[in-house]
Amino acid sequence: MTNAELIKALLLNKDNFSNDIYKRQTEISVAWDRIEQGLRDDSFWYFLNEKERSGTRIDLLFELLASEKNAKLTNPIDTKQNYFSFLVFSTMMKETPYKEEFVKTLWDDVEKLYAEFRDWYADLDKYHIIGYLISSGVNISDILKLTRGKRKSDIMKALIDKAKDVTGKYDDLPNISYDTPSDRRRIRKLLLLFNIATLVCKSEKQYRFPFDIYKGETGAKIKWDIEHIHATADETDEADDSLGNLTLLDSQTNRSYQNATFAEKRKIIIERESKGLFVPLCTKNIFLKVYSKDVSDMDIWGNDDKKDYINAMEYTLKCFFDGRFGK
Repeated sequence: MTNAELIKALLLNKDNFSNDIYKRQTEISVAWDRIEQGLRDDSFWYFLNEKERSGTRIDLLFELLASEKNAKLTNPIDTKQNYFSFLVFSTMMKETPYKEEFVKTLWDDVEKLYAEFRDWYADLDKYHIIGYLISSGVNISDILKLTRGKRKSDIMKALIDKAKDVTGKYDDLPNISYDTPSDRRRIRKLLLLFNIATLVCKSEKQYRFPFDIYKGETGAKIKWDIEHIHATADETDEADDSLGNLTLLDSQTNRSYQNATFAEKRKIIIERESKGLFVPLCTKNIFLKVYSKDVSDMDIWGNDDKKDYINAMEYTLKCFFDGRFGK
């Protein structure tokens, strides 16, 4: 049995209720099914998680709550122990003479936590920034500490500050190179954040970044490469590993067109999107030369294009970190 199944049996035990036993069991069961159904939405789930998990998805809520409550136990449970969350709640149940009140309080906590996640998901600014943080390795428990009991303006400032910590410096973009091992870890975060910041800073917020697709969990398993926009064997033989020549692209597309020219790559990108396949917004913008001031030659990604691209990235990230959303 999973943690969730054991916890459900623990909470619905008829001995926990003094009266209206069937009514209380039914109320919790119906609410439980509603939450599980909501967590089955991959767009919602992979916004909160990097991957699928063993057991059932509602286990996530119980694990977070168990971790909070475990610290208050007289003899805390080893977090590495099998059925950790169940053991925490089982221990708490044994230690209280007020079982009905315990069940009510615990279930209220589950509902509140789920409602908080739904609020994150519904608010596009929170959705994009929190989604970026989770994709960059920040734990949900750490994000909860930034968001609970605060006004929205304070929450947004805390989330932006956390994103700044996760991303690192962004005022040296022209000097970042894939050829430098320490830069490689930063480049993926910067390219992802550029996509996220572009959406957050738009005045019309209609588009939701698909974290489920980005994480390769919807349909075919997708992996993302840091793609050279202008390939080494393209119009010149000079290799360019600078950030101005890099973007995010799914590995299948990237490896299929290898050293194709910039113009040929654009045709492939447009064709993929016409088939309903996901292309990151900023990647598409690059091949459409949205960032380039001079579009007289649409077939080449030259030095001026790279500079314009970096300038656009710098401006967008500054708007994001300054909290200038919708401007």
